[in-house]
Amino acid sequence: AIAAYQAELVTGETWAVVDAKWFASWLAYAGLTPSFVAVSDAPERARPGPIENSELEDSEAPGMLKEDVVEHRDYALVHGDVWNLWHAWYGGGPAFE
Repeated sequence: AIAAYQAELVTGETWAVVDAKWFASWLAYAGLTPSFVAVSDAPERARPGPIENSELEDSEAPGMLKEDVVEHRDYALVHGDVWNLWHAWYGGGPAFE
């Protein structure tokens, strides 16, 4: 899953948006830094709840991202395979691809 997050964008592949706060909670749970380096003395964290992307959604255009969201500040971009795994494990949404 990590390799798919760090992969280069390729035409024809599906990528998805995940709220930055949820992504940070998953990194802490997984014991990883934002650069995907394992933290050897990371404290045990609670499993993240459902993916919560609703703050990214445009209230006037449901299913669309707000125009003012910024990658890394507001969201992380993950490969569709990562999104599918996380969504199966954690649920939540909405999905933006």
